[in-house]
Amino acid sequence: MSGAPPSGVRVESRGAIAVLRLDRPPLHVLDLATIAALDAALGEIEESSASVLVLGSTGDRAFSAGVDVKDHTPDKVERMLLSFHGVFRRLHATRLATIAAVRGACLGGGMELALSCDIVIAEEDAKLGLPEIRLACFPPVGIAALADRYGPALAALCLTGETLTGAEAARRGLLSRVVPPGGAEAAALALAADMGGLSPSVLALTARTMRRLASPHFEHSLEKAERAYLEELTRLPDMEEGIRAFMEKRPPRWAPVSGREGR
Repeated sequence: MSGAPPSGVRVESRGAIAVLRLDRPPLHVLDLATIAALDAALGEIEESSASVLVLGSTGDRAFSAGVDVKDHTPDKVERMLLSFHGVFRRLHATRLATIAAVRGACLGGGMELALSCDIVIAEEDAKLGLPEIRLACFPPVGIAALADRYGPALAALCLTGETLTGAEAARRGLLSRVVPPGGAEAAALALAADMGGLSPSVLALTARTMRRLASPHFEHSLEKAERAYLEELTRLPDMEEGIRAFMEKRPPRWAPVSGREGR
């Protein structure tokens, strides 16, 4: 890896380990610029000699509170969605084994990002959830690309917007390991150091094969979710109302529904 990383992320090379930290404090909200920086950093790491990626964040308040709500407006939503999904396509195809180190808030796109890693280590008091439904949206990666891997446990979060502690997320089978508060990055780095001593070629083959088998419909499902989001969801008045209500810090006023709605 060469040169300074784009603003919004920090990259550290530790031999066989690449550490990529989201760096937009305090909550590491993913705006368009940060998504572009994350995508660029992943591309550079792919060309490095690293065989293991640790994905974490600076500070201790959040892994990421998700994609910036301001980028869900009609003039930005398509660019945001396709740019963000480019990151998930990179993670699905990467030759590196990936480990997420989760602390604090891990919500919406932040949770999708963490759960897209091969191994997810979270602190007991982390807060994980997919609250999009409460804003009259849905998490495309959550309902599509991650559905094969996590099944009913993830479906429940997509449909309810419930937020879980790290301890409860582990009990529901959404995490690889739960650790005490303050311990996620250290645990991830220790595991990465052990994995970094393995055969890079066999580790890469194993990680890629595992992803293909765990999410056999990844690309097809993600494309269908993108179309539903852009061609159907964004045309519903309630999506615009949900975003506006969130930004104005008031209760949403949902449109009345007919018996044929959603058919």
